[in-house]
Amino acid sequence: MIKNYLYTVGKYLPASQRDDILKDLEANIYELLEEAHGDREYSPKEFEDVLYKMGNPKRVAESYLERPRYIIGPQYIDLYLLVVKVALLGISIGLLVVSIIKFIVDGDLLQSLFSLVGGIWNAGLVMVGIVTIIFSLVEHYGKEEDFPIENEDEKWSLDTLEQPPEETDRIKTSDLIFESIFILIFLAFLNRGLPLTMIYSEKAFVFLNYEILSSYIIWINLALGFDLILDVYLLIKRRWTILTRLLSIILDLAGVAIIAILALTPGLWDFSSIPGISQEELTGIETGVGLGLKIGLAAIIIIIVIEVFKHIRAIFRKR
Repeated sequence: MIKNYLYTVGKYLPASQRDDILKDLEANIYELLEEAHGDREYSPKEFEDVLYKMGNPKRVAESYLERPRYIIGPQYIDLYLLVVKVALLGISIGLLVVSIIKFIVDGDLLQSLFSLVGGIWNAGLVMVGIVTIIFSLVEHYGKEEDFPIENEDEKWSLDTLEQPPEETDRIKTSDLIFESIFILIFLAFLNRGLPLTMIYSEKAFVFLNYEILSSYIIWINLALGFDLILDVYLLIKRRWTILTRLLSIILDLAGVAIIAILALTPGLWDFSSIPGISQEELTGIETGVGLGLKIGLAAIIIIIVIEVFKHIRAIFRKR
């Protein structure tokens, strides 16, 4: 009971102060118990009485803070700043790679620098805006549902306390952060780095058939965009639920379908424009690339199947 109370209070505290405040709060709870009932084993009713005396977990958390009004509250502000930093880092790395490739091909350093700075500024503003909106919506709608307060009353119930997530439902923050960075890098490359130009024998050529690929770009953007939104939501909530697991399964399967279509689409990879290539060399390259794509696709399918199986197993355990 006390563990649930402390966990719920902790959700409304900034990470930098959370541990110290919760230790102090736990000590205060046991001091109240000892003052009221002496130093002994306490009954569930005595625990309930002292927790009701402490008050609404949200109000208790706010009493330790100096900022009672906010768009993004203390429970989310550290995570918000982390996600913004991750987003800007991922976008910057992706656009830097694109600018380096363009500089190698075009040789125009000044144009590449202007493109890099402008791209980071534009994409960064959009990403920060999206992340801010997501966190603001979670802040606005999530807290009131957890602790409905009628008028100015401090009415609440121990039934509203949120239990810490089980081990299988805990979110691995580092995995989500790295995944988000790679998604942002790929999105930057996909939307600003195409058509991809390569150098062979001091001559430039494009090996991707952009006319074919362009019809799939919107679907790739949508799939990766929803993946990114889910990652941000999971970082906010810090636990898996049945709904988020089902959404993750759907997005994983959609990703496999898109990758499979791209890998098996005839004419997407065009090496005939390589300067001075013979028909025999062209056939060898196309055969090798085709085999590599099929092996890569098989590896991705295996990885996705394992992840889907983990989610399904966790869902059935919940039920």
